[in-house]
Amino acid sequence: MACEQYGYNPLAERSPAVSNIRNDIEQIGASMDAKTIRKWLKEAAALVDPAYWADDA
Repeated sequence: MACEQYGYNPLAERSPAVSNIRNDIEQIGASMDAKTIRKWLKEAAALVDPAYWADDA
């Protein structure tokens, strides 16, 4: 979801996806800090076949 809906790319140096995800979380009345979001995105990206990221380049 982060890749398709927010344009997250774990190979990019910076990504607006983290702040966009955080803003959306806050809109539903919850909160999560950016460091936690980055941690979960990084962990999830490690589970994806590396060929997926190569095809996006």
